[in-house]
Amino acid sequence: MQKNIGNFPTVEKLKNWLKSLPIDLDAWNVGQAKSVEHLFMEILDGECYLQIQPPLRVVSVVQVLVTNGELYLLELEQELDDKRKRKRNIPPSEKMKADENCLDTARRCLIEELGVNHDDIVIKTKDCKESTRYRKSRSYPGLNTKYYVFRVHAEVKGLSEENFWTEEINHKDGIEIVRRFCWGWSNLKKNKFPD
Repeated sequence: MQKNIGNFPTVEKLKNWLKSLPIDLDAWNVGQAKSVEHLFMEILDGECYLQIQPPLRVVSVVQVLVTNGELYLLELEQELDDKRKRKRNIPPSEKMKADENCLDTARRCLIEELGVNHDDIVIKTKDCKESTRYRKSRSYPGLNTKYYVFRVHAEVKGLSEENFWTEEINHKDGIEIVRRFCWGWSNLKKNKFPD
């Protein structure tokens, strides 16, 4: 493991490191922000890592540009497991896991987020190009994030032309966690997508 990457074997060690930074953890897990436990699970699942100096969350994200003629599919809103809602207005997006490439992640994103079958997906992109963005994290206030963003173009058969909701169900420690997503179509040009 590289020297500058944080090793956090427990939530408590992660919390202690975050408390050593000028980060207000009271702003986490309220409004649209996620919790320290959410961040810990992202690290455990290989969806991100933390750089120690300077403090930085590093994430590889695949945005899937699903088209229907001139329209693009956007996640308009997300409802978290505790019923808090987050406005999104982004294409279907998924954090890339360490053992995946961008096309694998795009397919997994569409299957998990939209509940579609593998055979309903046509991936149009052959090679993914990465762009890098830095942003203050809305999910984790005060923790800056470096995003490696990959865009993949796809078509998905059988999607509603009206706004629609999907559910994602996960199980953690015997507890069922349900997140809901509201989807809709937009005529935004691809360079107008939010970061």
